[in-house]
Formats: sequence, structure tokens, C-alpha cells
Amino acid sequence: MRVDRFLETLPVRRQAAEKASVKTLAKIKRVLQAYALARPSLRLSLKVLKAKNEKANWKYPKNTGVGNSRNSASYFSAAIDVIGKNVTDQCQWISSTWSSAGEQIDTALGAQDVVAATDSFTFDTVLATPGCGA
Repeated sequence: MRVDRFLETLPVRRQAAEKASVKTLAKIKRVLQAYALARPSLRLSLKVLKAKNEKANWKYPKNTGVGNSRNSASYFSAAIDVIGKNVTDQCQWISSTWSSAGEQIDTALGAQDVVAATDSFTFDTVLATPGCGA
């Protein structure tokens, strides 16, 4: 999406928007980061036109090979891109599959067995490692 000549005909509103632009851009960036964490297969970017520098620009994935696959490891890659390697080094990746009846499905099962269980869901999470001080 591209926004051009926003509030051009409303100068008072434009001045108010310009005053709040730093906070608004930060909020937009947080929303995009949340989308990157929730849907790591998406490619997202934020480019601020006519900015003094490129510090406000943001893109995901940062590396072209990250976030392109739909496998669960891409969630951890998304966390590295969004919150940084220093933070994710203090985290652990946990993935578990559950049936609709609330029973955990054995992870030793083959991928086809888990896929065959259509009434199941997989819970993927990145958590702080116990004792990391986070």
C-alpha cells in the first residue's frame, strides 16, 4: 500500500499528523512486526518517503532466505529478525501438536500421521530459557 498526498487539502490536519508522525510510524512498525511473527511466510516492508534518513525503514525478512518457508523453524527465524539475535539466543523453541480432545500427540509420529489427524493443531512458541535472567 502506498499513501500519497495524504491530507494535502487539509493543512491543519496535515500539521497535526506531521507532529504525531514519529509515534504513528512506531505504531505501524509494531503492527508489521506482529504480522511478521504471526505469519513468517509474508514479505513485509515499510519505507518512509522523504525521510531524513533510512532509519525509519523496515523490512521482513531481513535476509532473503528467512521467512520464505511455511515450516515451524521460520517462526524462530522471524523472532530473530524482529526482536534480534541477542534476545533469541536466550530463548528456546517449543513445538507441540495436540488433538481436539486436548491430548498431546506424540512427536515421534511421522509427519504424515500428524497431518492425517485433521482434528489437531500445533502450538509453536518461543520462550525465555529458564534461568536466563530475562
